[in-house]
Amino acid sequence: MDNDNTPAREYPPRHTLPADLAAALRAARQDRGLGLREAADLAGVDAGHLSRIERGLRCPSLAIARDLVAALELAPDLAAWLLAIARPDAGRSAPRPWRPPEATLALDNRSAPDLMDAARRA
Repeated sequence: MDNDNTPAREYPPRHTLPADLAAALRAARQDRGLGLREAADLAGVDAGHLSRIERGLRCPSLAIARDLVAALELAPDLAAWLLAIARPDAGRSAPRPWRPPEATLALDNRSAPDLMDAARRA
């Protein structure tokens, strides 16, 4: 049943890169002679995600932008442009819950069976 008075559903805008910045990133990668997967490996990101960034479909997090600047050895002006647009609230840049260092060390030093035993006892 259609109701013409129902407002259209609005979705939040996707965070994308300007087409000229996306093209400049791709050109910088190609100028270095790197394939998509090689560049993605150097930056520590998935090749599909890098492809979406280079096509302007996604905007990288600030952490990924920093990794891309280093991996692609971007010129200072291009690096500044990318870092200015990158999202500080996404992906690896998103705030994480604080955990005391000793709790992190305790978890890291346990083996899988020890963790399973602790979970059963809890």
